[in-house]
Amino acid sequence: MLHLGPKALEEAYQSNPAQFKNDFVAAGLIASKDPLALAWTYRLGLEPQEASTSAGGNGTMWFTVAMTFAAFFFFRIPEWTGAPSDDWFIPYIAPVFLLPLMAYHTTIHRAWGEMRAFWCLAIGLLTLYIVADLYWGDWPYQVYDWGNNPETGRLEYQTLEDPFALVRQAQNLVQIHFPLLLWGLLGYVYTRLSPGEERVDFVRHSVQVGLFAFIVGLAGGALMALTAGLLSLLDFPESFFENLAIWGLCGLPFFGHYLWGTNKQILEKILPTLARIFIPLFLLVVLIFLVTYLGQGLTNLRENREQLFIFNLLLILVIGLVMMHYAFEEEKHPAITLGVGALVALTLVADGIGLWAIGSRMLEFGLTPNRITVLVGNILFAVALGGVLWVLVKAPNGAAAPVRRMLNTMLGLFVAWTLLVVVVFPLVYGRYDSAEKAQHIKDHPLLYDQIMDVFPDDAVEPAVATESEEE
Repeated sequence: MLHLGPKALEEAYQSNPAQFKNDFVAAGLIASKDPLALAWTYRLGLEPQEASTSAGGNGTMWFTVAMTFAAFFFFRIPEWTGAPSDDWFIPYIAPVFLLPLMAYHTTIHRAWGEMRAFWCLAIGLLTLYIVADLYWGDWPYQVYDWGNNPETGRLEYQTLEDPFALVRQAQNLVQIHFPLLLWGLLGYVYTRLSPGEERVDFVRHSVQVGLFAFIVGLAGGALMALTAGLLSLLDFPESFFENLAIWGLCGLPFFGHYLWGTNKQILEKILPTLARIFIPLFLLVVLIFLVTYLGQGLTNLRENREQLFIFNLLLILVIGLVMMHYAFEEEKHPAITLGVGALVALTLVADGIGLWAIGSRMLEFGLTPNRITVLVGNILFAVALGGVLWVLVKAPNGAAAPVRRMLNTMLGLFVAWTLLVVVVFPLVYGRYDSAEKAQHIKDHPLLYDQIMDVFPDDAVEPAVATESEEE
């Protein structure tokens, strides 16, 4: 609640004092040491409480340590079981970290009965995801093969017809979007059980958890390096240092969450300052982008997939920056509001260029899961940017509440799109003929190791795959 600022807090109190007091207590602000929280605690006639940060207080530390060891054991399964592939667990990294956090917030609010339907949905989606991943399995065949070029007489890569290109695209898209879906579901749990918190607030908290995890990673990395240096003098086995490093990496999300939960106000004043600093910088970047592409012509963006990827990454960062700006204090300086409006307007123009680029690629090369995903993503970005710009123009005196409502709506749409990708794409594009797959693998076995052993000096490296080859 404190991110709303003194003016908005006063307005909320005047509109409904009883509800304001209930939300204040439910948010745990009576245990906060923030001066604004202490002032409101005494004004509401409440007594400040000591924050429960001990290991046995609210169970947070026990949860953190237990989940760190659970994740560690999960990531060591391939080595201990002698699994032929040590990357089979990669698609399950997100559930290992995000599902326990959902369970944690459900438990501390004693809301298992209230969230029964949600957990049925979450477990059902996880089950479908595991079934789909087992069905797809690995794809142990090559898209290229070596052969002599009759024109040059040199050994070169030759493109093989890939009958499963769309299936592999569907698999990759599901593995990318499922973690985003779980993150959205975690946001639903948090906002549902935390009075006064909205979706943009959850985004802010996620960034804070990430920053705390980064700080823990820096400190923990230095400590582990020193520990490894000292223990190496005692001839400790290398496997010990490897396990120690993996254990530390597994604990980063959970220790970051622990520090955020016990020190929620530490970064509240740093992040809005960073957002205000980066708004003019991103405005300059987008302006340079537009001038560059308008000067060079738009065909480069249409024909270069890597540039289109970087372009979409820029859109995501701009929308995230706007969310970070409006996830904090309610009062906005007019100059900053004007800068946000200019940034959103220029990014909306850039998004229009991106829509043209992906649309022309679809007309030329046809529909694929990748292109559909990029197209729908750009449309959602355009709707979000257009909505924010409209609200900024209509909102009186740069009020933040209308912008927050718009961003909350768009976050729900983004999560809904990830759900469609995870559920619908496997049904439409993810099926394949098992006999055809087996025959393709038999006809084109993997020979990379054998080829590299006899790889001649004058062989030609594979060039970047063309549009038709990759999609």
